[in-house]
Amino acid sequence: MEADSKPKIKKRKYSRRGCKECKRRKIKCDEGNPSCYNCSRLNKICVYESKSQFKDASTANDSYSPGVSIVPRPENESTLHMQFYNPNDATKNGIKQEDGSVPKENALSQKPAPVMLRDNSLDSANHSSYNHSSYPTMSLNGSVDGEQRPKLGSTGSFIIAASTHTSTSSQSPHPGLDAMNPMDLNSVDMRNLFNEASGLVHDINHLLDPGMVEGWSGNITPISSAGHLLNETTVYPLGTNNSPASLNSEEKLHFHIDEFSSRIHADSYVSPSGIAECIVLSNTELIQQCITENSLEQPHVKYLMTLTNTDLSYHLYPFASSIDSNEVMKLLLIYSAKCPYLLTSLLAISATFQFNQTGKQAHDNARQKYITVCFKSLNDAFTEHSGFENAEMLTSNIEKLLLTVLILTSYFTATNFISDENILTSWKAHLRGARDLLLHYGKVTRSSYKSEHFMSGGLALAKCWFFAIESAASIHSSFGGSLTKSKGATTTDLDKDNEIFNPPHMSLDNESLIYWESGVCDMEVNPEYHAALQRVHMLCSSPSSSEFNLYWGFTSRAVKTILSFSTIMDKVRSNGYSRVPLRWIAHLFKLTDECAQEIIVPNVILRNFEVPLSSCGHPDYTGAGAISFPLSCFVEDRTESGEKIVYSWFDLSHQIHVDNLFMKLMVQEAFLNLPRNHYHVQEMIKKLFGCFFFIKKKSSANYAEEKDKIIVESDNYYLSHPTFDNRCIMIQSIFRTLSTLVVSDDEFEKIELFFMGLVKLGNGSSLSTLDMVARFKESRRRKKSETDNDGENDDEIYDYEDSCDIPFA
Repeated sequence: MEADSKPKIKKRKYSRRGCKECKRRKIKCDEGNPSCYNCSRLNKICVYESKSQFKDASTANDSYSPGVSIVPRPENESTLHMQFYNPNDATKNGIKQEDGSVPKENALSQKPAPVMLRDNSLDSANHSSYNHSSYPTMSLNGSVDGEQRPKLGSTGSFIIAASTHTSTSSQSPHPGLDAMNPMDLNSVDMRNLFNEASGLVHDINHLLDPGMVEGWSGNITPISSAGHLLNETTVYPLGTNNSPASLNSEEKLHFHIDEFSSRIHADSYVSPSGIAECIVLSNTELIQQCITENSLEQPHVKYLMTLTNTDLSYHLYPFASSIDSNEVMKLLLIYSAKCPYLLTSLLAISATFQFNQTGKQAHDNARQKYITVCFKSLNDAFTEHSGFENAEMLTSNIEKLLLTVLILTSYFTATNFISDENILTSWKAHLRGARDLLLHYGKVTRSSYKSEHFMSGGLALAKCWFFAIESAASIHSSFGGSLTKSKGATTTDLDKDNEIFNPPHMSLDNESLIYWESGVCDMEVNPEYHAALQRVHMLCSSPSSSEFNLYWGFTSRAVKTILSFSTIMDKVRSNGYSRVPLRWIAHLFKLTDECAQEIIVPNVILRNFEVPLSSCGHPDYTGAGAISFPLSCFVEDRTESGEKIVYSWFDLSHQIHVDNLFMKLMVQEAFLNLPRNHYHVQEMIKKLFGCFFFIKKKSSANYAEEKDKIIVESDNYYLSHPTFDNRCIMIQSIFRTLSTLVVSDDEFEKIELFFMGLVKLGNGSSLSTLDMVARFKESRRRKKSETDNDGENDDEIYDYEDSCDIPFA
């Protein structure tokens, strides 16, 4: 018995003195050689770190500063009327204690809590988020009601006219297929690509540890119908079909998925077929094709249909014009044909969204099982066998791997849980692995395609996806993205005198090159990338701005500003600068102001983003020079007197991203470091709250008329269709920023209402944000009670301290 009680010694899987790459991947390193075998075969620089035995205790917590404590929420205070939202104990996370220590439990340790709100909305399976019925139907050739308009935007159709290819037949694929051309990859290129992909799969495969995966579910805290936390939850092990006795027969279907992995076709991994992007097929046809080619049965078909054929599809592409023409979903369906790891990653995120919406344990169990099958399928696909000697198959699987990794990254954001901060750190490392693979793959394919200027739609989507995550991490996370260099010693002096006057430029080394290439899609600079994005209708042209990217939600000019911001922030983080030089700040203000001058829909009113009827971009404009925009650009509403108003979502999204950068430059400590109650900060806050047309007062005459369209409501405000939908995901970053600056209960009410609306739509990452907002709110209230004033003298700016989550999902 005594022997059994002794803890088992877990042997180390990798060397203590191994190189950095082997330690990162947690594999054995033949450290006796100057360059180990693993680094040699991947053409990586082998670096051995010499760690000092002792750490300077004074620098151990240099990133921590005394914060504020939180008191419990007063029961008599007014709260949101949202039946199942119950913020975690305010003392657990979010804001530091007064002694400067950080609570052991933080927001990142929380599991996704089931949230169930009003049941009278979003219940229709095929309800479209965008009120298209109010506008003329746009035909495939870009005409509206038979009238031709100059085509400047996306229609949502993937059809490419045959004449387009006739003139460039020597450089383009078959008119009906957006297909990969044969490649002249030599054996060295193929081996390097395969080794890079295998290394990435090895890095993510350690998450298959059943204890680790099961542990995520063990921390879920379900919420009862009365809004109280339940004491415990039953966790069903992976690989079982056990289900709670209380589940009905329909819910039990969700648990019969264990045979899924055994029915995966063997030719999914060894077939030499490449990727054919069947751009002429509708999403409905592609869904059926995916079901047939993967031999899907229930409940897998239901999970696939729910993600691809309902409003949930907008979570992966909020600016899609319709469910059936969702370009991102179209590409993912095409690439999922006989690709079990990409398919199961989609099924996992479908189960996750449904769990966020309904709180049903069956969806959570399905989520875990799909993730397990996904990881196993990845491992099976990238093992040594002769099938990868075929260049088409190798490139096909690598593009699918890239998309799978990016979907899984989004999955982690959408689930709103991190049970161990090492998981988050490892996924940041995995994103670095995807970056390296994307860089290597891009170089090889550029030099190997017989068609000179061609990029597949899948690769273009992967680049867009990577840039979206990387830029969001660079701007919103104190840890930065996958490109952030290690932090140096804190200093106030710049290395060179000239650096004070010259803002740093992005060094296009191997690490930064893919970030730059993924963001810059101008036709003059990156023609094949630009052509691919146009082919899948992710770019929208405007006579009054640079091209608008529908996936990012801002223009190409804004990309250059974000790249400059990221470069300066990386310089600050890596060199440990305490403040940014004034010339650098002025440079960023100049670039940001240039972005603010851009408008997508001509003559849009920037105060509230209303599109006047006199605008040539208005859907009802009948004058000369009318311009068509994608349907997702507009949303229609009614005034209290019944008059129709049209708002521009594209302009709102672009300006919100720009204003968020303005706010960062004003209040961030490394920049101007203005206090919260500074005139210009308050001016910006007032401007922003005035432009959110989807937050409506319950005192308005429209409240009673829109009762059946309400998604969520608070004491004084409400959100309703069609003005509040999944497009709000594109602007969630500014609400996070505002939550650190506001002090009044009225402003906090609007912010909480917004994130509760996103949760209702299935966005699980908003739950952790709601916890943080609740803590900020309680801290402001405590300070007001202590100082006996309205809080306007409170100049402190809160922060999502040490929070690695980013507003992306």
